Amino acid sequence: TRVPVSFSQPASGIIKNNAQITFPRAIGSSWGKITHIALFDNDGQEDPLSGMLLVQALSTAEEVSEGSVFELDIGAIKINLI
Repeated sequence: TRVPVSFSQPASGIIKNNAQITFPRAIGSSWGKITHIALFDNDGQEDPLSGMLLVQALSTAEEVSEGSVFELDIGAIKINLI
């Protein structure tokens, strides 16, 4: 599932997500253990893997069970631009 993300202005060559990222509620089944995130430059309607810019491991994997909501806190995504 793709959700929009906004980033801070670069500081010392690093940008971070500047708002909490909230994914839709897991309905119908568990999503399993989330270990990585990916950033895309499109909505994936044509090709789900097109436009992938970055894949990043989460510092801690998170189990997303049915009915729960996966969220990333402000600053959870850090990208070094240098």
